[in-house]
Amino acid sequence: MFVKETLCYQEVIPEFNKELENLSLGKLQVPDYYHAVSKPTEEVIYLEDMGRKGFKMSDRKKGLDKKHTYLILEELAKFHAASALYLARDENADEDVANWTVFKDFLVSMHEKNPNLKLDSFFERYIDQSAAIADRHEGYEFVGNFLRSLKGNFAQIFEEEMKFNKKFVVVCHGDCWNNNFLFR
Repeated sequence: MFVKETLCYQEVIPEFNKELENLSLGKLQVPDYYHAVSKPTEEVIYLEDMGRKGFKMSDRKKGLDKKHTYLILEELAKFHAASALYLARDENADEDVANWTVFKDFLVSMHEKNPNLKLDSFFERYIDQSAAIADRHEGYEFVGNFLRSLKGNFAQIFEEEMKFNKKFVVVCHGDCWNNNFLFR
């Protein structure tokens, strides 16, 4: 996981930012990358201190309001669009990217190594937590019901959705949770 994150800051984000800047769309809103060390007993990544610019982490136990959720979705959309621009450079780029280790989700890698991995039980508590959040918001109870309907079928859905499809290829962020996003 550490190597994956480091490679994203070192190689992927600069390439995606070039694509966005070529169209005057501005850079992805990520901290500047300075340096990383990855040794068996030493792993450290040096990034810009976003706290100095007034950014703070949200309280993951409280969840996000609609405004902050939209901010995250807008930035994720920009990330995905930048990847589509990058992939459009070369007709074979999408096949190359599909095999890049940095983009292989750790769950996909784990599942390939161990097909008997129980993804359903791994994600069950996250499904329950997400359903409970949806239930607390009037008009979104159907989302909670939908999420609960995934229980017991998640591994099959996950495996199907992770299959490479040239028609819909984009690079996904893959680690969208509160602690990876800062607000001011």
